[in-house]
Amino acid sequence: GTDSPDDVSVEVVWPDGSSRYLAILSVARANPLKQVYEVQDWWVDVATPVDADPDDLVSIEGGVTVRVVNQLFGDEYFAELLQGLALYDDALPQVTRVAGPDGSGPTSAAVPMSTSSELTISIM
Repeated sequence: GTDSPDDVSVEVVWPDGSSRYLAILSVARANPLKQVYEVQDWWVDVATPVDADPDDLVSIEGGVTVRVVNQLFGDEYFAELLQGLALYDDALPQVTRVAGPDGSGPTSAAVPMSTSSELTISIM
């Protein structure tokens, strides 16, 4: 366990292998009554990355893996959330939900090919 931002690192990794460490804003144990070294939930607040030059050809947009390391246990032990975060350009319209007759989802919906179906696309 830890209560210090200095003991934690959070890294986002893009599918091409490039990565960036995030600024840790705070770290807190979900249940401060538990002993520090007990297995437990803890919260880590970070600042997400910002594209320093959105007009260049290098974009940070897309799905990234989030890797959290408790430095007290070493870099080889980490929690990883695969494709856990999707970065997007908020200056452009984004599809937020797609709904069809057989269900809905944030980016896709199942529709039968045998008949014409109504499809609802929500855009932010």
